Amino acid sequence: MEITLKVDKVFNEMCERAGTRPEVVLKCFMWDVMIAGEGQRPEAGHSVMEQLRQYAWGYFMRLNFPERYKP
Repeated sequence: MEITLKVDKVFNEMCERAGTRPEVVLKCFMWDVMIAGEGQRPEAGHSVMEQLRQYAWGYFMRLNFPERYKP
């Protein structure tokens, strides 16, 4: 299956600054979602959108700076 997606300018610029391409970030994100299954649930006391933003930023940082996030 192939999907065509218009990438937001800000997301594209963020990827360029990190030395990667939007398609790489999105492909890795999809792989992680498939591997993680249901994943973590939002913490009590946080809005769902706030928690999702934290997950998305954490994901982007782990993808682009794996040396900082070794277990």
